[in-house]
Amino acid sequence: MSKLLALGVLLGFFAVGAVAQPVQEVEPNNSFDTAQFLPDDFFDGYGAGAVEGHLGIGDLDYYAVYLPADVLFTAAVYDFTPDEPYDNDSIMGIFYPSGALFDYNDDGFDEGYMSAMDFIVPEAGWWRVALTGYPDYDFEGDHSEDFDYRLVMSIPEPATISLLLVGLGALVRRR
Repeated sequence: MSKLLALGVLLGFFAVGAVAQPVQEVEPNNSFDTAQFLPDDFFDGYGAGAVEGHLGIGDLDYYAVYLPADVLFTAAVYDFTPDEPYDNDSIMGIFYPSGALFDYNDDGFDEGYMSAMDFIVPEAGWWRVALTGYPDYDFEGDHSEDFDYRLVMSIPEPATISLLLVGLGALVRRR
């Protein structure tokens, strides 16, 4: 896992505890055009937000989120199916505001099959984050996965990044 992804996931863990109430998935959200738009204040407070949903057999879940340019965006899927940890397999796709696929991820963590991604946003707009099941790399709903999930997304706010840099500076100085 890249250091940047690990940092983003770590920041997401800290921010998730501060997210008061996750947004609940609302169907239909099975395509780019029918994506569930997340509220304007989705990242307010701690720079993170969460969505809880269910990915059924043949299902796709698209979420539209406004991302400003030149920020670090992280997204990670967590399996919320208590009886079957590590039995479920997600694929996450990130789509430009124009609809073209930007990137996708399968098995973002070292352990398990859940997806995670991070990147510097190249252009501002309403990006789509799509979830599907393995092996649906074309995002057409061709999978047999069936599980509950929490999708955590974050854009570290400037204060969080500043504190992180101060802490990293102190570590480097001690060496």
